[in-house]
Amino acid sequence: MRCGCLCTNECNYCFYRLLYLVPQTLVIRMSDSIHEVLKRLAARPDELFYTDVLLEDNGGKFLGSIFVRNLVRLQHGLLLDNIHQLERKRIEIERKNQQMEQELIMAGKVQHAMLPQSYPAFAAPSRDLRFHHRYVPAGRVSGDFFHVRRINDQTAGVFICDVMGHGVRSAMITAMLRALVEELQSQASHPGELLERLNHNLYATLRQNDETMYATAIYMVVDTATLQICWATAGHPTPLCLRRSNSSVEMLPQGKRGKVLGLVEQSAYPTSEYTLHSGDRLLLYTDGIFEVFNGDREFGMEGLTSTLRRHLALETPELMDKLLETALSFGVMPEFDDDVCLLAVEAGS
Repeated sequence: MRCGCLCTNECNYCFYRLLYLVPQTLVIRMSDSIHEVLKRLAARPDELFYTDVLLEDNGGKFLGSIFVRNLVRLQHGLLLDNIHQLERKRIEIERKNQQMEQELIMAGKVQHAMLPQSYPAFAAPSRDLRFHHRYVPAGRVSGDFFHVRRINDQTAGVFICDVMGHGVRSAMITAMLRALVEELQSQASHPGELLERLNHNLYATLRQNDETMYATAIYMVVDTATLQICWATAGHPTPLCLRRSNSSVEMLPQGKRGKVLGLVEQSAYPTSEYTLHSGDRLLLYTDGIFEVFNGDREFGMEGLTSTLRRHLALETPELMDKLLETALSFGVMPEFDDDVCLLAVEAGS
């Protein structure tokens, strides 16, 4: 058979063109990837799907035809192989997730163990000073932390902080802050100096790893004999004074606050002072307790203080539980979206 294409011998390429009489014949070359071939095959119209494919070498010479059923078998094999690979990856990811979950559970236990297991006691002539806390992480680990320490026979140091965000990174910073606070024993009686050193050390550590992290914090010193308190703040929400004598809930009077910890290298932290009365309660807290939303409405400081006023007659542990319950019921989520930490200091007689 002559093909009529000016060649003097039989041309198999033209023979197959004439044989199929299909202008849309799919022609592939040896250099085409199998994925490109299958993609072009799938794009053909239904009526041409089972038409065999012509194969050329890279110079355009006809090599033969490929049955479509063979390509379909190949595609089926590739799909099965992909499915097996995906299943293996799924199993591996599941195994790693389980391992990470176990590690997070362990990290949470370690973090809880870092919290005070008991509170310092003070002999006469000191007043009876009682501490209570509620600690509600938003996940396995928390970016909130607090610490209560005995400075001497008459004074106690109270520290609370809230690291940006929550989760593993934030929890690591809380562990770092705990260690730094322990190292700064010489400044334990001076809140402003302690926060200044804490900020400097935290900034130096975070900059080594090029981390953009910061923490808000309060450090407070309580004199158990006179009930005088002095404190400094690094961008943290102001403590509340709950006074039974006149059923009031008010923010402690405070001057200028210092910058958050770890964001700038140098910052001053002015010290504020206040004197408690017997029966007064101080509430230190992190912003997770009032940053609870219901649509575009926030529980806010108004919700926080009004809840405390309504239930001021409750004993401190029950009052803290009621506050958590009310804030959580205000929101639309079954759990807090952010870590919550409450620390109460109660001045006895």
